[in-house]
Amino acid sequence: LCLRQMMFLKMLKVQLQLPQFMALTNWQLYLMVIRTSNLGWLLKLLTKDLFLMEDLFGLKKEEKKTLTGCGSVTFNGKTYNTSGTYLDSISSGVCDTIYGLTVNIYPIQNTTINKDTFNSYTFKGTVYTTSQILKDTLKTINGCDSIISINLKIKKLIKDSVTLSGCAQVVAHGKTYTQNGVFKDTIVTATADTIRTLFITILTSTKDSISVSSCNDYKLGDSVYTKSGLYNYKFKTKQGCDSLIVLNLKINKLDKTVQRVGTQYISNEPDSAGVSYQWYICNPLRKISGATTRVFSTITKAAFAVAIKNNQCSDTSDCISYNSSAIIDGFEGQMNLYPNPITDRLNIDFGMYVEDAEITVYNVLGSEILSKKLKNTTKEVIDFSLMPSGAYLIKIRSEQFEKTVKVSKF
Repeated sequence: LCLRQMMFLKMLKVQLQLPQFMALTNWQLYLMVIRTSNLGWLLKLLTKDLFLMEDLFGLKKEEKKTLTGCGSVTFNGKTYNTSGTYLDSISSGVCDTIYGLTVNIYPIQNTTINKDTFNSYTFKGTVYTTSQILKDTLKTINGCDSIISINLKIKKLIKDSVTLSGCAQVVAHGKTYTQNGVFKDTIVTATADTIRTLFITILTSTKDSISVSSCNDYKLGDSVYTKSGLYNYKFKTKQGCDSLIVLNLKINKLDKTVQRVGTQYISNEPDSAGVSYQWYICNPLRKISGATTRVFSTITKAAFAVAIKNNQCSDTSDCISYNSSAIIDGFEGQMNLYPNPITDRLNIDFGMYVEDAEITVYNVLGSEILSKKLKNTTKEVIDFSLMPSGAYLIKIRSEQFEKTVKVSKF
């Protein structure tokens, strides 16, 4: 029995002063008191001492107790999560014990660490190459668990380099570069980071000016210019950059066309200072001696062309055909032999082109003293310096004409 219960029973015996009660042991008396169904007499008996009444129905004792735990502590079926001072009681059926509790709660520490790394991570001797959550448990100074969670994110680390070039600027990964140089760029994705070295070359646009004199239409790139003037030619360089050429063009084009009027072939290039002409017979192209004027006359059935030159340019016309096969009447009126009388040389100007001809010289007795064949000419010279003075007949013959002229030598 509790000490105060025993004191209560002793005082009860004194109050009752009954022999039957005095002979009972404390335990027997206690059982009798708590088992009686009619306590009225007992209450009346004890009205003088309320303390005895309290002890009869709430017999108690007190104790102090210190409780320590990690996160929480449980006592008498109750859980305490916070440090502090508490009261609790335990009833044994015959006696209540009141506890003054001093509760000390130490926290369980949960720590999360975010760890970002590249390629691999070593933790407690183990190498990890993929992202995951790692856990470890440590003991604090108070003996409580400290749980560490490592939120591990592993990404690939890539290092590379690229060479880039552009006109005026280079745009790479959202950044614009306008100068030559070596630059670093970092490209971040969910699974990898790339550290990239950029070798940047900035290409510039060009602008040039040129002056050109041309004898014909002038071609620059994909453009053809037919007149003199100032032109802006825009184009792309090999690297694709816009560029500009300012062209100061002077075209000195010769008119190489030819018109034929009767037996005359006329170059349409005006006869001006610095312009020269040379006529040719075609198929094959052969130079006609003496045919060096703008107008060329002939009765020869053939095709003819003229080569034209000025101070800068030269060009040759197409071959123009003369299709008549008849002898030209009155041709002899165009021919000129001089001087007559002759001193040393006789000049013959046919007045037109002669493809094939033959010249024969006879003395007054009719004897042939000289014969000469001519080809592709308009003029001829006969040397009389070794011939004696006298009269001579000059016979000129071709497929188109025949003429005899009398000359004299002094």
